Amino acid sequence: MRAFTIALVGAPDTGQAQLLEALNDSFKLYARPVSVLMGSPAKVAGSDLILLMGLDGLQSPAVNALDQSIRLELELAGTAYEVLYGTPQDRLAQALQVAEKRLNKSSTAPIPPQVQAELARKPWVWICDKCSDPQCEHQLLTQLLARRATAPQGLAAADGQAG
Repeated sequence: MRAFTIALVGAPDTGQAQLLEALNDSFKLYARPVSVLMGSPAKVAGSDLILLMGLDGLQSPAVNALDQSIRLELELAGTAYEVLYGTPQDRLAQALQVAEKRLNKSSTAPIPPQVQAELARKPWVWICDKCSDPQCEHQLLTQLLARRATAPQGLAAADGQAG
C-alpha cells in the first residue's frame, strides 16, 4: 500500500518542523503508512495533502511577501491546500482533522457495517473549505439567526434582503 503523503509548506518560523514531528508521532500506529515532509510548493507537488502554515499576528513585510508568493505558486499550479492557524496544538488538531478526513476518503477498504451505523448516528459537522476552522461558519450563522430572532419584524426582513 502506498504511503499517504502530507506536505507542509510555509514561511520560516511558522512551526513547520514542530508540526512535522507531532504529525509523525501521531501517525506511528496508524493502519495506513503516512509520510510527512516539508518543502517548497514545487518540491511537494503530488502530495496527497498540502498544509500551508498561516501567518498569525503581525509579520515583517518580507515574511508577508514570502507567504503571498507561496500561496500564489500553489494557486498557479492548481494545487489544493489547507491553511493552518493558531497555536502549535491548534495547528496539530486542524492537521489531524483534515488528514483523517482525507485518509478515510482515499481508503479503498470497505467500511464495516458497525462503523457505518455509528457514522449514521453522529450529527453532521460542517468543515469550512477556506480556513479549516469548523466553528467559524457555525458561529456566524448562529449569531445571524439569533440577531434575526430578537430583531423587530421589519428589521429582520430587511436584514434578509441586504445580503
